[in-house]
Amino acid sequence: MKKMGIYSQIENKIVWAENINQSAQFASTGNADIAFIALSNAKNKGMMTRGNFYELSASECLPIAQSGIVLKSKNQTEAKDFFDFIKSKKASQTWKKYGYQTKISK
Repeated sequence: MKKMGIYSQIENKIVWAENINQSAQFASTGNADIAFIALSNAKNKGMMTRGNFYELSASECLPIAQSGIVLKSKNQTEAKDFFDFIKSKKASQTWKKYGYQTKISK
């Protein structure tokens, strides 16, 4: 908003949420006219029936890196199997559907 030169015009109207889900809730209940939320939230079927979304370009907003890790635990085998699944080609289709890029690092 600062980059676009509109922040000072709307600064006094901004309501800060504790997290993305709360932002989405504010917008979906009508308690906010607009909210900045994750693309995955915006592409959720429930949200898509309530309004429209605009996907920010890389020049407007830097991507937020996401990651995962398998910790040592008594459920190590199950955790590794799940982690392998979320890195699979089959799961990558779902990631992309909801706006996530898939770059797997080991």
